[in-house]
Amino acid sequence: MKSISLTAFVMLSAVLGCVTLPSLKEDPKPAAKSPAASQELAPAPVSPDEITDRNAHEKVEALRKELSREDK
Repeated sequence: MKSISLTAFVMLSAVLGCVTLPSLKEDPKPAAKSPAASQELAPAPVSPDEITDRNAHEKVEALRKELSREDK
């Protein structure tokens, strides 16, 4: 009985214009892309192949700069 009452209420509201129901003839609109998805990621400042015993300190500093830049 509740489902019949609810269905009747929704149909009555739709007929009166209080509620809009999707049309079966219309194609659904594509979802909007989020701004984060459209932004390209910056390349990594350091890759594992670049690190050697001689330049390890230099690469650590590059990573610290990258992290401090993201915090701002």
